This record gives sequence, C-alpha cells and structure tokens, in this order.
Amino acid sequence: MTLRLLHAGRDRDRWLDVWKRTLAQDPFAHPDYCELFTAPGVTPLCAVGEDDRGEPQAVFPFLLRELSALPWTPAGETRRDIAVAAGYGGAYGCEGAGPCDPEAFWRDVEEWARTQDVVCADARVSLYRDEILPLSGWQELQSCDNIVVDLDEVRAHGHAGFRPSLRKKLRQAARAGVTAGPDDSAAAFDVFQDLYVRTMGRRGAIDYYYFTPHFFEGLRAQLAGGFARLFVGRGPDGAPHCAEVVLLGRHRVYDFLAGSDEVARGLHAHALLRATVCDWLAGHGEWGELVLGGGNAPDDELFRYKQRFAPLGRRPYHVASRIYDPGGYAELVRLRGAYQESRGLGPHVARRFPAYR
Repeated sequence: MTLRLLHAGRDRDRWLDVWKRTLAQDPFAHPDYCELFTAPGVTPLCAVGEDDRGEPQAVFPFLLRELSALPWTPAGETRRDIAVAAGYGGAYGCEGAGPCDPEAFWRDVEEWARTQDVVCADARVSLYRDEILPLSGWQELQSCDNIVVDLDEVRAHGHAGFRPSLRKKLRQAARAGVTAGPDDSAAAFDVFQDLYVRTMGRRGAIDYYYFTPHFFEGLRAQLAGGFARLFVGRGPDGAPHCAEVVLLGRHRVYDFLAGSDEVARGLHAHALLRATVCDWLAGHGEWGELVLGGGNAPDDELFRYKQRFAPLGRRPYHVASRIYDPGGYAELVRLRGAYQESRGLGPHVARRFPAYR
C-alpha cells in the first residue's frame, strides 16, 4: 500500500474522484466540506491508501492543526495535531477495491504523522462501521448515543412513528399557522446564520460550535446544487423563527446546524420544521435515514427531544483518539495548565480529547 496526501484546495479534483469511489459518499469526506474549515493554522487534508495499481482502498479526511496558533504555546512551536472535521469520520472504504489491511493503513498514517511532528489524533467515529476501516491502534470511548430517523418508515407511515406528544405539538403548530419548507435563498441563509449564532450564545456553547466567516460563505455556496439544503420555519405572519441545514449523502442525510428564537419554542415551530425536513427527504430522494445526532450529555433534554422523532432510532456512538508522542502530549497538557494558572483562569477542564484543548 502507498499513502498519498491530498489537499482540499490544490488536489480537489483527485480528492473528489476518490470520494466518489467511497462506499458511503458521506458529505463529511467531501473535499468541499473539509475545505470549509480552512483557517489560519488549519489545513484540510486527506490520506488515501492506494494499491499497487494506484487505486484507492481507504480515504481518511482530516484537519491538520498547527499548535502554534494556540495562544498558550511557546514561541517557535512546531507541533501539530489531527482532528476529523465537525461531524463524523474515519477511513472510508472504497467500492471495487481489494482487501485493505487496516493495520498497514494506520501504520502508514502514523509514520507520516511523525514526520509532520503530529502529537495526537482525534476522531468522531462514523455510526456506520461497515463503511470504514477498523480503527487499529486507536483508543475508542463510547460517547452519547445518537438518534437516527428511518425515512422508509416515514414514507410508509408518515408521522406515526413519532412520539404521540410530538404529534400533538405538530398539530398545535399547524393550527397556529406555522409553516416550514426548503429555502436556499441568500436572504434565508442570512436568517439562518443569525439564528444559529444567537442560539449558540443563548446556550453558552463552547468555541467548537462557532465557525469562521469563510465557513459560512462556503456553506452558503453548497446550498445551490451542493451537498446541503436549508429549511426555514415561519410563524403565522411569515416571519422566520427557526432554520436548519442538513447535509446530503449518498445513502443518508445528516442534520447539521440549527438555530431558533424564543418565539419558535412557544409555537412549536422547530418541531414542525424538523417534521417537514423528514417529509421532504422522504418524498424527494432515496435516502434511507436522517441522522439527528445526540445530546451534550447522555439522555439530556436535547437527546430526549430528538428521540421523539425516532423512539426506536437509538444508535451507539464512539469517539476515538491516538497519541503519537506521549511525552509531547503530556508537555502540552502541562503548558495549558500553567497558562490557565498564570492568568488566574482556574483549572482547564477539557470536554473531550485532547486534554490540552
């Protein structure tokens, strides 16, 4: 096996070609999706394992992040780390490829990572393990379960699979004059962006959930025939109160980003919006599932809300990590702790791997 590294910008055509060969054709592995996360100190790359004929066998998209971009690292810092872009990931298998040795692939990735002074790697693992290589050498932890809506069930039985309490709220929203539907216009995207940012502020979201202007402009471009669709929920006067972006894959769709205001809650507008998303997807394609994701903690309010759309749709979800340089990793954790202490910020508590971020 030969390992080839592709850049989302310079090597987009080749990356797109190998993406089309993957079993899943998930949006999270698409070069244009990964390119959304380009930022100072962040480079979207893809490691492709090729056979002796140059045919792709495994495709691992990731972000190479310069630790020098962090405010607490010392001058002259050259180390880096790796993370899967927001969503899900892993090394995707390819159609028509011969058997791929996952241990050999991940060993090649590790050898490359060491040449790039990469300390560690972090991945949010795809729910569909049969579409990715086993994570040989990685440490996996089960995180919050996710919820998946069966769109074939929606096609056959409409909202019958939703919780009765949810169906009641949908009727109330409809009687109140709430409407929802797809809207890929520039004005609708501006509304979505504003609602999203305000929602994150209201919930006290961590930096991970705030994106750059480059990200939003790139996402806007994907609404016109790309891998994303925008849906907007409106009150009886036509004013928008909630919006949601979904990402379209080959076999399934992923709920991606959403925002709402306080009016939406009283009108049950977001519930009607998400039900409309389910209906639209069931009637406009052959997608089998809508992945809603999970909560911020096991069985929290957000998770229970999503579960109302698919009471039987609970799926286990894992995160994975790999440390290439244990000494360097420990030093970075100490540096972050010292930075916090020197500024009277209190101990740093990482919500997930790596512990220094």
